[in-house]
Amino acid sequence: MGSSPGTGEAPLVSRVRTMAVVQNVTLGTLTDEIHLDAVIDTGSTLCVVPPIFARQLGFNSSNRLEGGLVRVIGGGTVQMDKHRLERVRVGSAMAYDVEIGVQNTFAGSRQMLVGLTFIKQFRTTFDFDEGRVLFRARSI
Repeated sequence: MGSSPGTGEAPLVSRVRTMAVVQNVTLGTLTDEIHLDAVIDTGSTLCVVPPIFARQLGFNSSNRLEGGLVRVIGGGTVQMDKHRLERVRVGSAMAYDVEIGVQNTFAGSRQMLVGLTFIKQFRTTFDFDEGRVLFRARSI
C-alpha cells in the first residue's frame, strides 16, 4: 500500500437529488492526470472509469493488472480490465494506490463511479443536510 490517505471532504452537486454526485475528481498516474465528475457509489466494488479516459491515462489491455468478469448490481457480470492509479482526489480527500475498472458506465459523458477501492480507505459520511461527503481517518 502507498502513502496514507489524506482526509477531507467534497461538496455534493446540489441540483442532483437522486444520487451523490461530486465534481472535479482527479485521477492521477506518475505522468498524467485527468478530471471527471463522479457518482459516489457505495455499492460499486471498484472505481469505474470510461475507456476513453483510461486510455488518456495510458491504460490499455496490454498493461492491465487483470481482466475478467466483475459482478454488478442486479447480479449480472461485465467484462472489465483492472488497473491501478497512483492517486485519486475527491474534493480535498486523497487516496493512493487505487484499483479501478474500465467500463463504459456513463456513455458519452465525463463521469465515473467512485467505488469502494476509494471509499473504504476512509470513514465516509454523507451529510445531505450540508450537501457534502466527509472522508475521515479510519480508526485503527
